[in-house]
Amino acid sequence: MHWLENNMSQSELLEWGEYLSTVPDKNEIQMAMLLSIANSFIGGKRSFDDFMITKTNQANKRDISTASAADINKLAGV
Repeated sequence: MHWLENNMSQSELLEWGEYLSTVPDKNEIQMAMLLSIANSFIGGKRSFDDFMITKTNQANKRDISTASAADINKLAGV
């Protein structure tokens, strides 16, 4: 924390905090995918977005969906 205080302004630190709170990490995306799959397996009607903790705006949502499909294909060996 000392390094941040010495090398980053308060406004810069706040900007990073805001950015990180609006962009989900890969673990959150993977967990939402697993929960969505499990939910559909038991007949649930929830969507992928219902399991996301971080709520993203429409522009980021498209990028996340594309990355998720690519990740699934890589894991499946396609």
